[in-house]
Amino acid sequence: MGAVGALVMAAAQRRLSLDLIRQALASTTRLSSFVLFILIGSRVFSLTFYGVNGHLWVEHLLISLPGGEVGFLIVVNLLVFFLAFLPQFTSPARGPVALQILQLGALFMLATLLIFGCIAFFSGLFGQHVQRSPRARRLLNRCAGVVFLGLAVKLVLSER
Repeated sequence: MGAVGALVMAAAQRRLSLDLIRQALASTTRLSSFVLFILIGSRVFSLTFYGVNGHLWVEHLLISLPGGEVGFLIVVNLLVFFLAFLPQFTSPARGPVALQILQLGALFMLATLLIFGCIAFFSGLFGQHVQRSPRARRLLNRCAGVVFLGLAVKLVLSER
């Protein structure tokens, strides 16, 4: 539908020519063949990987990670972060790319440690304040009661 609309608009503006159509067809064919070769290559890789029981090796590797499900989520998120996000900020002109990725990873871990350290520190201060103040405890208990009451109402209404 979009290609037909583009052809109609080009014809209406008198910019449509046989040479332009030929160029568009060549570009479209080239792009489609790139996509097809990527699909064929990925299928060959996955069949080969499956043929040598690579899926079992990866499954065993991920199951044996420390921390159970949470450890798995942390490792996968770190892997995605290092493989997808960090390479955007590297440049071969500034030195070895692997060293740049390690430096960015270390900076990321330091920033994460500082941020979560601050969150933990201020959560501890808030917790101490709530434990010492009867008014704060009463307010927190009332808020929790309202949340549980809302959940109960939702549960009752969802049964019907």
